[in-house]
Amino acid sequence: MAKTINATEAARTFSEIINSVKYKGESYTIIRGGKPAAAIVPNI
Repeated sequence: MAKTINATEAARTFSEIINSVKYKGESYTIIRGGKPAAAIVPNI
């Protein structure tokens, strides 16, 4: 299940998010204006 994070927080912690995706296989849904705007998922 993807973690949800707002766009501002994603920008502040982008490096940490990328590391979590790459090394832990986590997925993130980026929210902007209360709606999903993007997803960051591991490369398959």
